[in-house]
Amino acid sequence: MARNISGLKPFPKGVSGNPGGKPKRLPVTDILIEKLQEKCAQDKQGRTWGELLVAALMSKAIKGDVRAITELIDRAEGKARSRAEVSGPDGGPIAIEIPGTREELERRIAELMEIGKRGQRAARNPRRKNT
Repeated sequence: MARNISGLKPFPKGVSGNPGGKPKRLPVTDILIEKLQEKCAQDKQGRTWGELLVAALMSKAIKGDVRAITELIDRAEGKARSRAEVSGPDGGPIAIEIPGTREELERRIAELMEIGKRGQRAARNPRRKNT
C-alpha cells in the first residue's frame, strides 16, 4: 500500500519533532516508587513497603528459591549478558551466495522463510524424549 508523502516538509535545522523528549518515567513507576517508600501500617517494626518486599525476597532466597536468588543478583549486579558467536564451518567466515536473478532470489527467500517457520513451530512444540 503506497502512502501519500506529498506536501511533507522536514523539520527546520535545530528543531526537534519531539521537543519534550521521552518522558523520564511513566506514571505507574512514579506511583510505585512513592508507595514503596511509604511505611506499612501493619508492620510492627515500622518498615516501608520496599523494605518488606526486599526482606520477603531475601527470605525466599535464603531458603533456596533459585528465582529469588536470581532476582536479587540481577538487581544488585545487573543481568548477565548472553553472548553468541556466529561463524561458518570450523569457525571460518559465513559464505553468502547471492542468486543471479530476481526469481532465484525470491525462491531462496521463500525457502528460508519456510525453514524459519518450521523452526518456530519446533520451538513451540518440542518433542519430548522417552525416558
